Amino acid sequence: MGAAIGAVVGLVAAASAIAAAPLVRRRFGSARPRTRAAVAATATALSVAAFVTALAAWTARPVTAFAVLALPGTLAAAACAATKSSLRRALAAVTAVAVGLGAMAGLGVPGACPDAVCPAERRSDDLLVLCWNCGLGNPGSFHSRPEDLPAIARTIAASEAHVACLQEVGDAHRDALIALLGPPWRGVSNEPGNGWGDSVLTRVGGELETRVLPDLFRGTAVARVTCHGRSLALLSVHLSPGAASTWRLAQAESLREHARTANHAVLVAGDVNVDPRSPWDRLLGFFSDSIARDREVERVLGAIGADAGEAAAATATLSRRLDRVYVPAGWTTVEFRVLHGHKIGRMDHHPILVRIRPE
Repeated sequence: MGAAIGAVVGLVAAASAIAAAPLVRRRFGSARPRTRAAVAATATALSVAAFVTALAAWTARPVTAFAVLALPGTLAAAACAATKSSLRRALAAVTAVAVGLGAMAGLGVPGACPDAVCPAERRSDDLLVLCWNCGLGNPGSFHSRPEDLPAIARTIAASEAHVACLQEVGDAHRDALIALLGPPWRGVSNEPGNGWGDSVLTRVGGELETRVLPDLFRGTAVARVTCHGRSLALLSVHLSPGAASTWRLAQAESLREHARTANHAVLVAGDVNVDPRSPWDRLLGFFSDSIARDREVERVLGAIGADAGEAAAATATLSRRLDRVYVPAGWTTVEFRVLHGHKIGRMDHHPILVRIRPE
């Protein structure tokens, strides 16, 4: 419903501004400069207000809400009133600001934190875990394509990861990746026949299973491996996106309960769709109480284990750290790395690589 409201509001605002252009030109084309300036300012303000309304409603797709709804509306509103040469500079300024903000929305602002955090010295027998939302199951906006599979496989192989926790990789794409990676890689997905599924691939043996948890909807793909004689279950998860913070909280609590009752250590890796610290999410907090709930989601997930990338850079556009790896007690994070430059297609998530070992 939120996406529909946002789409209607934004498109109506843009269409109204474009349709009103001839009327504005005829009515105010010969008016005084101050009148024309007031019309231009009013039209632009209305467009920006429509953008904010659309953004508040369409929190599940903030980048699309801006690029598709705000940018055309702002430009159209400014063009309606800027009919004289005296206002061309104002139109140019509005255009530059809108294009700049659009670029920021589409590309994201580089994070101030480092790409890699290395608190301990590497060892050859460390366990390397890759976490990546590949976007192969998303037919909507920022999706990857099947022809990106070879590049995904090359990235996994080049990382030298022992286990890859992948989101939006269903069983068909999982099998294609295993074929590209070759032996000894094998894997499991959490729901057969669902392109939106999550998968775990491993090249170090161990047990593979699909586990259904309360409130986790599609369940989770699990690889249980042994490192230095210690058993570790790695869960690939994908929490609900956008404004569904209530669902995210229920899902996080389900994961915490599973980790609490398991008879082995549990590592959770995936796209948790939570970053209350990012400027973009704080902006959305003006319109709902989802930020407060998402802080609780972070607290609940933190009870599963330490957030390995807490001091590292953002993993997705808009400087958002959506992709997390929670390392359980008794295990040490040796290195956390954001692999920038490895985005696939138009997907807005970077892979992350975590090096861990038992304490």
